[in-house]
Amino acid sequence: MTNLIEKYGLVPNELMPETKPAWNTTEINRMYNRKLDKDAMKLRDLVNSNASDTKIKSVIRQLNQENYRVLSICFGTPPEKFTYEYRDKNKKYHTTGEVTPLEFYKKFADINLDDYVELMNLPGGGYKYNQTYGIELCNNVVGGRNIRYLNVPMHDMRRMVIDQLKDDEPVWFACDVLQEWNNPAGLLSLKVYDWKRSFGISLGKDKATRVQYRESMPTHAMLIRGVDLHDNEPTKWKVQNSWGDKPGHKGYFIMDNPWMDQYTYNTVVNKKYLTDTERAAYEKAEINLPYWTAMLSD
Repeated sequence: MTNLIEKYGLVPNELMPETKPAWNTTEINRMYNRKLDKDAMKLRDLVNSNASDTKIKSVIRQLNQENYRVLSICFGTPPEKFTYEYRDKNKKYHTTGEVTPLEFYKKFADINLDDYVELMNLPGGGYKYNQTYGIELCNNVVGGRNIRYLNVPMHDMRRMVIDQLKDDEPVWFACDVLQEWNNPAGLLSLKVYDWKRSFGISLGKDKATRVQYRESMPTHAMLIRGVDLHDNEPTKWKVQNSWGDKPGHKGYFIMDNPWMDQYTYNTVVNKKYLTDTERAAYEKAEINLPYWTAMLSD
């Protein structure tokens, strides 16, 4: 997202509201993955038939034009320029004048994206704590920066998330949302289903094993908006989803601590919440993992 924003900018939601596919991406993702699979087959056949680089690049341009058209139909096309008029909290009128999305971002977004780092939590499986990881071929924006993850213990991740929440700033996080959840009730909890009582079985595996066997991986991103602290220890979290106001409590979910431990993989926090040791670890050269690493599939 940082790469996209810094290259193309931002548009106020009023000027480009969410479309129906943006609220429910399951069907478009399924269809679009089929399209990309077919594209990959076509390119692979060209390579295997010793087609020239010129021919392959020509086909890639054609396929990209098709893909852009599909996504534009589903999500709309951002305006190249716009004028945004608004009133501030004191009812005073303002106008941006004609600006591009990039000019709007640079002028009005009161945030430095370089101040933020992405954390990950994966115990075991050969991953080390206080080590920064990258992923091969993950940068899909020309000229963009590579994604980097600092692997930290969950208690340290929770500490940084709480510190940011206390400063009235929500926290982006990636999780495996369809595991042990109840969508209508808005619950993310290991107590939602009692498999032992129902079937006499246990489905328990440790976090690293679930990732290794692709039973679990980051599949969805949401916002942590609040935390319930008892004796300064978190017990549950207030989560804002992006599926409208019907699921859960007007679009909000309750996530308990055990579920967070098992199914939360990534969070984004401001660098100021890292310790000196964590900051030094993040600044070191990353270890690049293979593109197919399930842990980093978000």
